[in-house]
Amino acid sequence: MKELWAGLGKAIPFTNLNKKELEAVVDDATGIEVKEGETLFQAGSPNDAVYMVVKGGVKLIRNHSNQRRLILEFFGPGEIVAEVSLFKDTAHSTEARPLGKAEVAKISLKVLRRLMESNSRFSQAFLDMVSNQLIDYRERLESMVFKDVEARLALALTILARKFGKKEPKGTMIGVKITHQELSDYIAASRETVSLCLGQFKRKRLLLTQVRWLIIPDLKALKKIAEV
Repeated sequence: MKELWAGLGKAIPFTNLNKKELEAVVDDATGIEVKEGETLFQAGSPNDAVYMVVKGGVKLIRNHSNQRRLILEFFGPGEIVAEVSLFKDTAHSTEARPLGKAEVAKISLKVLRRLMESNSRFSQAFLDMVSNQLIDYRERLESMVFKDVEARLALALTILARKFGKKEPKGTMIGVKITHQELSDYIAASRETVSLCLGQFKRKRLLLTQVRWLIIPDLKALKKIAEV
């Protein structure tokens, strides 16, 4: 419970709550540990809660009938896993899975709606958060249409560095283990092409690997490639 309290207290938009409001959220919240291979929620399940990432990461997935999948977004610590149809009484249209292992706080929509009605600062911060997620998604969508795989992959790595980055002597380490397949599902490219591009980044010293961890020595250089 202490970890949940600390996590919520540092996460936007919950930093806009007073102590009593935060206590109400913590009392309602359920801590969940999701292991590799498990599902946080599935398409078709009731959309009655949001999930704040406390530790690790979560990926939001859209599965298509042709057996292909697209990772719509990655969510890191302090971020809220929610669909655009959050406030509609509909079922989930996507599924959420952990990146390896994750700890999340499940918060009911009833509590969230009450807070948005009673606390305008919380409501504005929550809407800003959703807007920023949509801006990120639009930027990636545009890159998938107009940019080559190298630029799309560079953009994906800079986003992951922002969400999961940890400063290391050699650069910025992405603090969750990401597979080549997950990267390919994120940028809509084949796994083979992603592997080739990652190899090129390594040869150019734009990317280092340490076991399965990815380290970005020069984030600015990678951002320049993403902007091409």
